[in-house]
Amino acid sequence: MSRKPDRILVETDEGVFDRFSRLEVVNDIVGLTEATIEVGDDGAWPELERLVKPGVSWRVTLNGKPRLAGRAEVNEVPASTQSGVGLTLTIRTKLADARYRTADETVRVEGTTIKEFVLACYAPLGFTEADFVFGTFAARDLMTGAGAGGGPVTDLEKLNPQQAKVQPGESIHDAVERHLARFHATHWDAPDGRIVVGVPDDTQTPLYRLQSKRVGRAKGNNVLTFRRVRDWTDVARTVTVTGQDRGQQSARKRIRGLATDDEVEAVATATGHFNRQVLVSGSQAKQQSHADAIALRELSARQRRKNGFEFTVDGWSYWDGSIQIPWANDTTVDVDVDALGPEGKGRFLIVRVSLALSTTGAATTSIAAVAPGIWVV
Repeated sequence: MSRKPDRILVETDEGVFDRFSRLEVVNDIVGLTEATIEVGDDGAWPELERLVKPGVSWRVTLNGKPRLAGRAEVNEVPASTQSGVGLTLTIRTKLADARYRTADETVRVEGTTIKEFVLACYAPLGFTEADFVFGTFAARDLMTGAGAGGGPVTDLEKLNPQQAKVQPGESIHDAVERHLARFHATHWDAPDGRIVVGVPDDTQTPLYRLQSKRVGRAKGNNVLTFRRVRDWTDVARTVTVTGQDRGQQSARKRIRGLATDDEVEAVATATGHFNRQVLVSGSQAKQQSHADAIALRELSARQRRKNGFEFTVDGWSYWDGSIQIPWANDTTVDVDVDALGPEGKGRFLIVRVSLALSTTGAATTSIAAVAPGIWVV
């Protein structure tokens, strides 16, 4: 069976848009999900002007499955005497508003669940439960069509009024993310414009296989380029988080949460290098388990580039000779790079996918993946 070409469709409320010279779509669990559309100097500006105004809705689909749904947010018009006048349009999702709008400090919900807290925080933006997906694997299933049969994201336990406080000046996104961290959960963009509240899973069965073998064993290779990432720039040996319990003011006890990176610990002990103890003081931790969770998350945030890969592959979907599945984040991939020996084999979690297409070159996908256990939410 021969591979079918990827069907990439860009639409607005007025219909299909195909005047672009370059298109890039980024699906990112930890950063902004966005699309960038570039248009050359072809006299299209009068037609485009109404489509690029802030707030105009755009959608991108891949092989009939949603990839991004958002609105025009940035348009720039670069010009030169050599290339003429062009247009660069950036499309971002509704989650971008939550990163900027300050959360309502009056949100106080006694006996609420974390789900109800999320909805209350997002209500000022006009969001309702219909704008969210509370479920594991929701985003990957929408993008790939490969059902994982995941269960609920969390037990959605009760919060007490003190825990449910929004801190002064905190954005909606940060207020929600801070409480989701207590459940080792996070939230990010679904490809259909909704917001996923979930737990990325690096233990799931790999959905893809990436292979790069040298001459003589190259049959089945599907990697154009790869970069092995072992970056210890930001790693910490230990992270300590301090807080106070919820007892009487005069009897409150200090809480200390601790997380240790065993690999960095071993190197620091043996060589004296990377002897980095990090202290996070004044946190909102009110109990030991919360302090430990914050410490572990802070440690994880500092080691995301400590053990991973960056790949470039052909096309916007995976093809093994019989199946074609769009590349997606919150999935795992079986990696086999023989040039690196044992270090080049194993399961990795995909956290970021960047899809690029231009009228002058082939469609490609850039994939960022981390080793299991590296990223803890």
